[in-house]
Amino acid sequence: MLIALLSIVLPSYAARTDVVILRNGDHITGEIRSLTYGKVEFKTDDMDRVYIEWEKIHHITSANRFETVDVNGITRFGSIGRTEVPYEIVIITPVASDTLSLPDIVRITWIKSSFIQRLKGDISAGFSYTRATRTAEFTLGGKTDYRGEKWRSNLNYSAYLTDQAETRTSRFDVGYSIDRSLRRRWTVGAALQAEHNEELGLDLRESLTASGSRFAVETNSSTLNFSLGLGGTRETYIGSDSVSYNLELPITVQYARFTFHNPESDIRLAGSIYPNLTTSGRYRASVNCDFNYEVLKDLFIVLGAYYDYDSNPPSGAAKDDYRFSTSIKWSFG
Repeated sequence: MLIALLSIVLPSYAARTDVVILRNGDHITGEIRSLTYGKVEFKTDDMDRVYIEWEKIHHITSANRFETVDVNGITRFGSIGRTEVPYEIVIITPVASDTLSLPDIVRITWIKSSFIQRLKGDISAGFSYTRATRTAEFTLGGKTDYRGEKWRSNLNYSAYLTDQAETRTSRFDVGYSIDRSLRRRWTVGAALQAEHNEELGLDLRESLTASGSRFAVETNSSTLNFSLGLGGTRETYIGSDSVSYNLELPITVQYARFTFHNPESDIRLAGSIYPNLTTSGRYRASVNCDFNYEVLKDLFIVLGAYYDYDSNPPSGAAKDDYRFSTSIKWSFG
């Protein structure tokens, strides 16, 4: 037990020996956490965590194990060494070494040693009250990601509650997914999800989906991902004892754009359409949008919106539902 605990705690106190050499000749010693969207996340004893623009780096070295992705979508695993050529690194593996130009690298991720260290996520919450209409709204959401060399998993959840006078409505969803990385930005995976939406008359929708996806665009400032899957759903509706089983063909597009200038911000868009293969003519659709703006370290203001649509809802239920929200988000990992 003590050994297991120390294996989690001690790495954070281990000597930080990674080195970043800037264009102006300055050397910074610390711990490389990641490279994402044009910024290296670097942790030092004196400055805690800092972000360094990728284009300002001359050399970088680390004995830790990283996943490195280049502009062609090729993934390599290994430690990072330097060459005598400026703006080049060497990915060192037990069997071979590859030399890469720094401008050709779009992402570097530290493959940490323990399970706890590989977790990353966020938690958000929001509340609003309008006196004139006596309307109270509460939002809660979050996610936790686990990342290994080949396998990744994600647990996510969200809830929206509205209380207006004597009327209460709610919407929630919770999901878990697992994916395996393939070559050339391809991944395959499976997902479980449960949903509830009173506006659409949906008591509970449970789904199991298998899918394949690919990053069509992955640069230092943006990503564009497409996925296609095949899923089965089980649906029950409010006020009805009947159960509906369906086969769907989910198609999803996700776009994200990031800026790491102070303050840090990003916008994320996701749209999905679910043609129904069981009920002719029926389809569902959903759109989600989040804008994140950092106000303090790891603390963000989030402006969010969602839109849900069902072409064939139960009798008496609305075909669509939408909402705008404001919340505070804390990220960890």
